[in-house]
Amino acid sequence: MASHPKSSAVVGSSTAQASGAREPELVERAVAGELDAITELLRDLGPLVARTVRVILGPQHPDADDVVQQSFVALIRSLPQYRAESNLGTYTSRITTRTALAARRRERRRVEVHESYALAQPEQLVSPREEVASHVHALLDELVEEQAETLALRTVLGFSIDEIAESMQVPRNTVKSRLRLAKAALRERLWDAEQRRGPDADSDQGGEA
Repeated sequence: MASHPKSSAVVGSSTAQASGAREPELVERAVAGELDAITELLRDLGPLVARTVRVILGPQHPDADDVVQQSFVALIRSLPQYRAESNLGTYTSRITTRTALAARRRERRRVEVHESYALAQPEQLVSPREEVASHVHALLDELVEEQAETLALRTVLGFSIDEIAESMQVPRNTVKSRLRLAKAALRERLWDAEQRRGPDADSDQGGEA
């Protein structure tokens, strides 16, 4: 007898609720240093941490696995500051985002800026969407920490204003202000890139069509 998708969804939802219900206990035990609790917590949160790191750094980044491990360490160390009424997934995403952004800044200091986050060969055509995404990632290295973290949570990870405010423990208006400044910097960066490309770029592409 075939299983019904709706039944499977209910089972999955029940499992997720059960997992969420025991999170406070797991966190408490992990803070107390219980190895089994730490292992279970990292196993549950591991996929979220890995996805977040790869979104911030890029899917093929050579240091992604190292940054995942650094994020695990940062998460365990920060658990005493976690508030049980908050969403653990949101908290984990923020800790991971901060760790990944710090890794990007370290990389930027090691190499030239354009080599750090070049996403395509100079002669390779990219879509406008890909170009904007590359500028967003580049901007994460240049903004002050609070703006970079807010921009990453909103634009890269898709958090809502309320989720960011809860995660960063700041008012909604503060989140909006940081996003406004970050987006202004992004617009300036895109404008500068357009000026450097020059008026001939669009006409050349039009001529090739």
